[in-house]
Amino acid sequence: MTQAKRNGNIEILRFVFSILIVLHHFEQGVFQGRLFTACYLGVEFFFIITGVFLGKKLKAEKEKNRAEPFGAAAKAGAQTVWKRICGIYPYFFLATLIGFAARLAIGISKPRTEDVGGLFGDFAFVQLFGLKSITTTGTVWYLCALFFALLLIYPFVRKFYDAYVYSFAMLFPPVLIGLITKKAGSLSMITENLFGVFNVGILRAVAMISVGLVVNELADRLKALPVNRVNRFVFTAMEPLLYLCLFALLIFFPRSKFDYLLLVLLTMVLIVTLSEKSCLYGRFDNRFSLFLGKASMILFMCHFFWVNYISRYTKHLPTALQEGTLTDVVLGFLLTFATGVAVYFGGVFLQFVFRKIKTALFALPK
Repeated sequence: MTQAKRNGNIEILRFVFSILIVLHHFEQGVFQGRLFTACYLGVEFFFIITGVFLGKKLKAEKEKNRAEPFGAAAKAGAQTVWKRICGIYPYFFLATLIGFAARLAIGISKPRTEDVGGLFGDFAFVQLFGLKSITTTGTVWYLCALFFALLLIYPFVRKFYDAYVYSFAMLFPPVLIGLITKKAGSLSMITENLFGVFNVGILRAVAMISVGLVVNELADRLKALPVNRVNRFVFTAMEPLLYLCLFALLIFFPRSKFDYLLLVLLTMVLIVTLSEKSCLYGRFDNRFSLFLGKASMILFMCHFFWVNYISRYTKHLPTALQEGTLTDVVLGFLLTFATGVAVYFGGVFLQFVFRKIKTALFALPK
């Protein structure tokens, strides 16, 4: 099957949401808790987009997959998750090592058995299962939730696409989001267990990936509508206006029960973007947009250990530069971008080495 064309609008959105998450993770004193406090919902965007592209793939194959045994669907899901892990792990591995070294340098972590054990917990993605982890990069919970959620739902979506999308995916997310926001006031819960049993981080991933499946389905319905000047104008006007409202609310609204409404707004605007009815569709399909999309995950993995403790680093600057929000933000992003460059090229090199080792180990004898 040929690879689907990348949507430049979505790639830019990946980058924008990753920047918002970086700004959210700056330590509390930088923005005095007044700005970017709701930007943790950027993670929901990444879960939803995962569901969108999962839906595109499995919807196209649903007639073929319907007849296969459930075990074959589960095996295909495990292979998909393993492929994702292999694709991201070299970068994650390097980012975690650099982050742990940064934590050691400022005294947040110590070279002791407990912290080293937590480092290995990071490498194994076990934060959400109650095992020791220090979440060096701040992304361990996200990756753990993403991979485990995909393992859970992929076989069902693959074999029972219509039943899943038109029942569970429409009913489960609204109920779950309502329960979490009622209990905690926001969706920022990660390691807590709902009813003492179900990990909230994994439930969030299952719910938002399911929302992505519905978004893809509704966007396809809109694509089928005939194009005319009226709906072209309406969709073109709606798209930037809805994004402007969404970003303004994420930046200026406090962390609150408005998470539910913000997710509804995010869902609506993604449906508009993916419907291809706006004049903005295809305007950003270029290499630069693709680069920004690829850079988003690298930034996601390389920022937390810098920006969450930024005052520990700015105090080593010359006295005239030590204090101030601008200094904190500029230094935080400089350290993040520099680390991202090192992690990217280091990850590419590790992938090259792993491929060579795999080829050597599994090469057929002459």
